[in-house]
Amino acid sequence: MENKVDFTKMPKSLLRGEYLLKDVILSVLSTNEPTLVLKTIEDIKKSLGLSEPEKKILETIKEQLEVKQNLVSVDYVVDKFSYYFDGSDYIEIKKSSIPSVIAEIKIKQDKISFNQKLLKLSSNVDKLTVEEIKEKLTEIASLKLLTSYTDVIPDNALVERENAYEEFKERKQGLTWGIEEVEKYAGKVVLGTFNTIAAFTGSYKSTYAFNIAYANAKLGYNVLYLALEDTEEKIVNRLVLKHNAVEAKGKKDLISNTMVRDDLLNKSQVHRYNEMYNDLVENVGKHLLIWDTRKLSYNGFIEMSTTLRKADNWFMDNTGKGLDAIVVDQLSLLKYTEIDKKTTYDGAVINEWVSYFRNQAMDFLGEGRQIVVFGVAQTTREAFREASKEKRKGMYESSCVSDAHETERASSTMVTLFKDWDDPNIILINIPKARDGYNPEYPIQAKVYGQYSHIGELKVFESDYIDASLFNQPVAEGMKDPFKVLIGDLEELSKKGS
Repeated sequence: MENKVDFTKMPKSLLRGEYLLKDVILSVLSTNEPTLVLKTIEDIKKSLGLSEPEKKILETIKEQLEVKQNLVSVDYVVDKFSYYFDGSDYIEIKKSSIPSVIAEIKIKQDKISFNQKLLKLSSNVDKLTVEEIKEKLTEIASLKLLTSYTDVIPDNALVERENAYEEFKERKQGLTWGIEEVEKYAGKVVLGTFNTIAAFTGSYKSTYAFNIAYANAKLGYNVLYLALEDTEEKIVNRLVLKHNAVEAKGKKDLISNTMVRDDLLNKSQVHRYNEMYNDLVENVGKHLLIWDTRKLSYNGFIEMSTTLRKADNWFMDNTGKGLDAIVVDQLSLLKYTEIDKKTTYDGAVINEWVSYFRNQAMDFLGEGRQIVVFGVAQTTREAFREASKEKRKGMYESSCVSDAHETERASSTMVTLFKDWDDPNIILINIPKARDGYNPEYPIQAKVYGQYSHIGELKVFESDYIDASLFNQPVAEGMKDPFKVLIGDLEELSKKGS
């Protein structure tokens, strides 16, 4: 009997993380790991409210293991308790995700309990004294809906280590900011941190965000790009143009956004575009996952956690390791979501999301892993006006972000971008907050090539750039070697100069 389900054919309600306890039971059995099965049974019994059939199923599995030293199969359990499983398929949960799924089920049960207590209180409120009502409300408020479901005591960080410094260095070797000068001040992007990219409208914040995603994917890090503002087609097109600009041997190879937008590519440029697209896929296709709002479930924390779990599984299947970084582009659009806490203004909603992503960076999906989160944020008009003043041009403060003050507090590093209207090819970068670095005295000047979706130097525009491959070509009979001609010219100039 085959009970596994093809995820691509699952109803959307199930893909959003509406797991049932039967999914957990059958998934842990399918691991064929007795120790894990026993531990999971204890976690379930300790954490969840169980029906009588569920108690019976768990006791049967445990008894078979402890008394008969036999781990029962999925088929055995499904057949023996067919009245409970009802012949329906189950969702196979990845082993590492089983604890967090149990936590999600607990949260749902707690919410049901919460609602029941409120209903009971409201129906009896006329019969209770003021003190009794206060007591009941205190009892209801004590329900911790989003806390861990286990009583495991964490390890102490202060333990003996044979080479503490090497371990510390290894943890500090993080992801790249994509611009060498930024890393001179801010350092690498360390795992376990939430980081902010902030700028005013039209100041290349999204461009910088996917430049960072591209750079880290090329280094082999697994990056999830949550495109809340643009379509994935637009982002992919810009990535192709950036990749093409980086790989260009000469200016004739460049393809601009305008050329693509207005369909001005000639036959050779179309060929070049297609070639660069496939080269991009080959280089970063398994390490950069781009999902726009058509593919995302993110109306609340549980939906977002399910989305992150699916991305983690995708990377595991394609690269053999999980997710390393998330880019949220952009944070302000999360204000339209429905989260569990009642909020009074948009900024409060974003504050909750910033806290959520910071927690994900420190303890990804409750699995003890650390990742990096980059949040793209909008600056306020007031902050932009201040940063536009001649004496303070580009010098944003860490309080510059609109809507959410939690962004300032939660960020390990905050990088701000200011579009210099005096020079359209320059962007001013400030680092108002850098926990692992320091702030520059003046903004960093970085090259920006908006038409090619690239921030930073491009070798094709360097005046002293010479394509070395030109000198590796065979010289036709009767023709002079261009390299020797160049060297000869330089020697002649040197003699004249002396």
